[in-house]
Amino acid sequence: MIADRDSHLNLQLPLEREEFTVSWTFTSDVGQRMAAGFIPDTFEDRWFILMEDGWLYFHRAQTGTCIFGLKVDITTEETKVSQGWVNRGTSYISESIKKDIETVRILINQYFQTARRL
Repeated sequence: MIADRDSHLNLQLPLEREEFTVSWTFTSDVGQRMAAGFIPDTFEDRWFILMEDGWLYFHRAQTGTCIFGLKVDITTEETKVSQGWVNRGTSYISESIKKDIETVRILINQYFQTARRL
């Protein structure tokens, strides 16, 4: 099932954001998994992830708050992530932008680069 806005609780995108630039390249298979997103199916699932208009959004599953957005370009040869943002509203406070970038990279690894559970 491909995730969309109707698949799970999700709030409006935050107005207060801090942008960042990255240069990540993945296989086209990873890009296709990103495009499908992730719909939580148990209480332990912490994230709802969906692709919309070339942006991959990471929402907290329990609250619907969007924490990260990544610009993703998927081609038949590769998938590139070049920019993103992190929520800087009152609902999310992090240690640093460096830590935020590390966290979203870990989420990509966890949800899209490793074999997903069925």
